[in-house]
Amino acid sequence: MVHVEHDPVAVEVCKYNHRDDGIIHHYVDKFEAIYGVDDDADHNLVEALVEKYGPIDLVLSGCMSEAQFLNI
Repeated sequence: MVHVEHDPVAVEVCKYNHRDDGIIHHYVDKFEAIYGVDDDADHNLVEALVEKYGPIDLVLSGCMSEAQFLNI
C-alpha cells in the first residue's frame, strides 16, 4: 500500500494504526513525487511508482480529479 502524506504526525499515526495488519506500507511525502506537477500525469513518474511498489490494484485520492485519474 502506498500512502502519500506530507504531515509527519499523520504518517506516524498511520504507521502505528497499521503496524500489525500484514500489509507492506510505503510512505511518500509529496504527491508531486509520484504524479508530477502538471494537470496531466508524468508517465515516467507513474511508471516508476508502479515498478517500485506495484502491482497497484486501486488508486484512491482526495486531490485528483476524475480527468487526472483517467489520464494515468
